Amino acid sequence: MAEMTALETMMEMGFSRNRAEKALALSGHQGIEKAMDWLIEHEDDPNLDEPYVASQGDVLGSTEKSEIGAAEMTFEENSNQIRQDPALCEEEKKEQLRR
Repeated sequence: MAEMTALETMMEMGFSRNRAEKALALSGHQGIEKAMDWLIEHEDDPNLDEPYVASQGDVLGSTEKSEIGAAEMTFEENSNQIRQDPALCEEEKKEQLRR
């Protein structure tokens, strides 16, 4: 018998697909217990039952950048973002990487 995914398990427990997807994604896909904790903390959110929409560039299953905050972006993420920005000339990229 195939093992159920966390999403399937939460839906089997009676949570709607929207709530389960949102809780899993916004708790960083750290398991059902963390997702349920997130749901308890956000049970009064007016948009709780709205479908989960990842921020542009985010992937379902990765930590939500808006919740982490730009200040906590890792050096590697920051470096990758700078390298991929076509608007920056090479000197600007080097300067930003030095920071």
